[in-house]
Amino acid sequence: PHGTWPLFHSAGITLVIVLLVLIVSLVMPKTYESESVIQLAKIGEQEVYSGAEALNIIKSSIVLQDIVKENYPDKSLKGFVENNLDVSVVSERTLPNKPEAISYISINIKAEKADKAKKLNEAVIQSFFAYVNINYNSKLNLLNQQLIDTSQAMQDIESQISSLQNSQLNDESMSKIILLRTLLYDY
Repeated sequence: PHGTWPLFHSAGITLVIVLLVLIVSLVMPKTYESESVIQLAKIGEQEVYSGAEALNIIKSSIVLQDIVKENYPDKSLKGFVENNLDVSVVSERTLPNKPEAISYISINIKAEKADKAKKLNEAVIQSFFAYVNINYNSKLNLLNQQLIDTSQAMQDIESQISSLQNSQLNDESMSKIILLRTLLYDY
């Protein structure tokens, strides 16, 4: 009789713990997550935004304000970022002989329903892309304009070299023109 008491006591404690866990799991609201990984844009070898800049943009009111207002009207932007959004930079090396790292951003959204988590994740990505595309296109247009200007400058120099070649020049001037033309083509 005295030896069975600890056995019943342990079984009783285990049963109480299992019941508490069951009750808590049934009472606690379920949370669903949706995760996406996006690659940051590059122009040539340079990223349009660094990983840290992209994190700040994604967490900013520029990207999130309308999403939070529409889906959580009673929640602040800060509350949404703290409770529903997890953003991190993921870097991956490409080739051993090319140590350049490609930055990826991981976006994880938590919501009370699976379809809402997915919808919010997609909305954050679309809003982020809409914002960064403006800067991307601006930088791309600037680079295109610089290429046009450089091409025009090269054509002007080529034209000047041709006109100099057609005039009477001594041997030293001719060798300078040939050197200039060679450098221009190498450029």
